[in-house]
Amino acid sequence: MAVVPVLTAYFRAQALPNEAALLQALKAARTALVAPHETTDQEQAAYETVVAQVDTWVQTMMQQPEVQNLSSADQQRFATIIHTVAELLITGKGLQPSEWTVTTLSEIMFGPFTHLLDDSERVPELFHLVPFALTALFTYLADHRLLPAATELQAWVRNQHTALTTMYDPKLEHFFEELTAAMQQQGIDTRDRQAVDAFTQDYLRAHPTTSRALFMTDHQLTQSHPAKQLKFSQKKRRKRRRK
Repeated sequence: MAVVPVLTAYFRAQALPNEAALLQALKAARTALVAPHETTDQEQAAYETVVAQVDTWVQTMMQQPEVQNLSSADQQRFATIIHTVAELLITGKGLQPSEWTVTTLSEIMFGPFTHLLDDSERVPELFHLVPFALTALFTYLADHRLLPAATELQAWVRNQHTALTTMYDPKLEHFFEELTAAMQQQGIDTRDRQAVDAFTQDYLRAHPTTSRALFMTDHQLTQSHPAKQLKFSQKKRRKRRRK
């Protein structure tokens, strides 16, 4: 999801002699890897406009002292977080910053956000930066009079600090991968909620060790995470977005 923005920032920082060619290749790669295959030219142009807009925000925020003080790796993670959040809200939900609310932010953070990250990006160091990156983004947009709900959004980030920094759990991810594979083998229609629920219950009964481990993880996470974070339906979003 955020590979291209991160590499773009890296190439620019390295001041490579073939920078223009590399950036053009990255742009082409993003089109092939991220955009839906059936996207119309108009939709694709709109998407590229959003990417460019968010990249402008990121480049400006990179000049802020608190961001400059981050390590190079954390700056890349910072860019990943900003791009993922902004593109999910603007392109995914069709909402400009003036329309962002606590509800829409919660829906993307405790849902598709984690699933849209590459495996290499799902590391504690990135999640520890999420509250800082969100606060920086909301402050930047508020300073430019683009985010009416900035105060409410920043308060939500403060209240959800622990949940945001610990929202990814490898045990749950592994469970979803195994469950998805099992459903595919049995030909289960994942659009059929009742069929999915019935299969999941049968699967857990047939795998008591997995069931107990999942229960413990679920119990720990739901102390600070919204329950809908654990829904199987969230996995489908990642597959559609990564075509």
